[in-house]
Amino acid sequence: MRRYASSTTLVDAILGYLRKELAEDLSAVLLTGSMYDGSYMDDSDVDICVLWRRPYSLRRRTKIEGVEIDLFFDNPEGIRRVIRRGHQRFVIWMYAHARALYDADGEAARLMAEGAAMWARGRARLTKGIEFQHRCEITDGLRTIERVAEDDPLSFCYLIGPYVATAVEAYWLRVGRWGTHRKNALKQLRESDPEVHALIARVYDPSAELGDRKQAARDLAHAALGESIYRRDIEGSPFRR
Repeated sequence: MRRYASSTTLVDAILGYLRKELAEDLSAVLLTGSMYDGSYMDDSDVDICVLWRRPYSLRRRTKIEGVEIDLFFDNPEGIRRVIRRGHQRFVIWMYAHARALYDADGEAARLMAEGAAMWARGRARLTKGIEFQHRCEITDGLRTIERVAEDDPLSFCYLIGPYVATAVEAYWLRVGRWGTHRKNALKQLRESDPEVHALIARVYDPSAELGDRKQAARDLAHAALGESIYRRDIEGSPFRR
């Protein structure tokens, strides 16, 4: 890794790879993460934000010139909305602390400026609408799991991933640490609340009975929402069987 810190070899290889794969859909490429701020270690990967002219976000890990590359693909307007809302601090940090490697139409420069300004303001205010959104996502997610999965373990496995991610975000919101990035959420949860972390392990335990895993999903909703909201929105729901 260190031999690429001041070399253009890897940058040229990354840009060549992206130009070949995306062609006219490539808008900008930004270097961020530990390689940008100098905190990288010998085993660090390289974080690259890719702005492309597609209305989708995706993440791809690959190797270029023998180096692990983590590529974050996003549409410029989607990133602009994220920055202006001010809630996803990790995404804002990435654009506030970045260097443009390629910028076809100036979008990278504009987004870096917006990201830096938003980062300097600090965390955005938590609104009632955000709280409502989290409650709806967790209650609707649990209802979908209970109704659609039924006794089908495969359907349960398909649905449980997004549900757990939503539940963890709702939990962090309830305990006053909302905005914790998903990359670190489970590690921090294991340290701060091992009981909730154990519920997630039960949900994902392939050796457990499906009924036990669904109960763990309900217990996770309880932990995420708190007693009063759980009783009102889930146990008191007219949709609950």
